[in-house]
Amino acid sequence: DQSAYIAYDILRFKGYDKTVDVDIYSVIGQKILSVKKVNEVNVSELKSGIYIIRVDGKSSYKVAK
Repeated sequence: DQSAYIAYDILRFKGYDKTVDVDIYSVIGQKILSVKKVNEVNVSELKSGIYIIRVDGKSSYKVAK
């Protein structure tokens, strides 16, 4: 089972066996951050709130920070 979650200001991915490309969007659809070929993302600069995480252009997850 694949998922994305934030723990201690680090966005982590469960169930992926390789690095992933990640896009982070606000709930209104504004792209906040885009990173390529990562295992985790430091999100300490993001404000508290809800974000949509898009992994490899396919899977989407809603996460709270």
